[in-house]
Amino acid sequence: MVTVRVMADGDYMKVYLDDHRVANAPNAVFPRTNKLYFTVNSAADAHPVMIGALRVAAGGLDLYDRLEAEGRVSTQGILFAVNSDVIRPESSPTLKEMGEMLAAHPELRISIEGHTDGDGDDASNLDLSKRRAAAVKAALVGTYGVADARLQTEVFGETKPVGDNGTLEGKQQNRRVELVKL
Repeated sequence: MVTVRVMADGDYMKVYLDDHRVANAPNAVFPRTNKLYFTVNSAADAHPVMIGALRVAAGGLDLYDRLEAEGRVSTQGILFAVNSDVIRPESSPTLKEMGEMLAAHPELRISIEGHTDGDGDDASNLDLSKRRAAAVKAALVGTYGVADARLQTEVFGETKPVGDNGTLEGKQQNRRVELVKL
């Protein structure tokens, strides 16, 4: 079973199988479509390749418009190494969008909320969500030049699940960073 992640931003796309980048198209134009095709050439009857945890996120309003309309936005595009606050490379498009949004709206102040799934004990999950929210804040300040005073962090660990921690899909939904307009 492999997890497929397709990260597209403008004219580039990266494809990951589990944690390994298998494709990088930096200067391509991808037409909009309502279909997604996968071709698996190495599958054999004795060793089938199965795809799991495929997520297609709906587009529509940009990050700022969603934040304005709802007051909060849950991001699933910021990913971390397992049990770590190290931000994974495929998170770059989401962080870039956040940085550009904050640059375009200098009056905007946000709270970065860290959430985890229910694996592990409460104290460890609270600490992990604290370190992850701080890592996102540090990336926005260090990479995108956002003023530290415009950002605050709040942590919840596993206390506010949005999915069922008894399923892989639910756990993935619970591992998230939310942005809240202040």
